[in-house]
Amino acid sequence: MNSVNLGWPLAVLLLTLAGLAGIITQVAGLGPLRDPVFAALRAVAQLAAVSTIIVAVLHSLGWTLLFLCAMVLVAGATSGRRIRGAGPRRPAPGGPSHPSPPESSRS
Repeated sequence: MNSVNLGWPLAVLLLTLAGLAGIITQVAGLGPLRDPVFAALRAVAQLAAVSTIIVAVLHSLGWTLLFLCAMVLVAGATSGRRIRGAGPRRPAPGGPSHPSPPESSRS
């Protein structure tokens, strides 16, 4: 079975890639260097939390079923919010988030 060896070399590689993504983002004018770096750190923290919860609930059928129901409810609420457009939105780089309608020309 193939597996990834977790350790310092992998951590250094991931930090290097996150830093490179930040540099590319800033050089391309897509935003500040910190955005992709913080996004990568946030993703690592979220994945660590979720994996810890999954490992804990898989020891019991009841907790596993409860966890699956919770995940379905959260996914449904998230998709519903996104379909309605009620979720948080960031403006696109270099432009307004909602362009103004064209002005009517009256003489």
